[in-house]
Amino acid sequence: MGNIQEIFTEEAIRPSRLVQQMEKLCEEDRQWLLTHQNQFVPVNCPACGKNKFHEVFIKLNVRFVECYHCKTVYANPRPSPGLLKQHYLNSKSYKFWCEHIYPQSEPVRREKIFKKRVDFIIEQCKRFKVNPDTILEIGSGFGTFCLETQTRNFFKH
Repeated sequence: MGNIQEIFTEEAIRPSRLVQQMEKLCEEDRQWLLTHQNQFVPVNCPACGKNKFHEVFIKLNVRFVECYHCKTVYANPRPSPGLLKQHYLNSKSYKFWCEHIYPQSEPVRREKIFKKRVDFIIEQCKRFKVNPDTILEIGSGFGTFCLETQTRNFFKH
């Protein structure tokens, strides 16, 4: 697949003129969340489910803990599911990403990332004689990977 610099530049997928605006909006979103810290909830370890941890650091006014059992580091307490839903419905940075950054960088992402990724997966399936009917992508974002797999007619679903 070549080295990472041959594949793409960060500027191509995250134009700096837009990222500066995005960072400002992220800070506004973060401040909004922090004004709602009274709605943060304590959580067990997201990896193992245990509830034994110790504080390891505070970053941007958010406490991070380490699980004694599996050593996972995670934010605790964290926004409740309802607060997260409200955040994503009203997030200025998420909206900006969806309306500006991703649409402007999607052609480069498709060409330099997703086409190569799909090619690699198909090559590996053929190499190891795997004949899959279905491919599943977790966290598909804008769906570019899924759309690219459809163009190959290799997977039925």
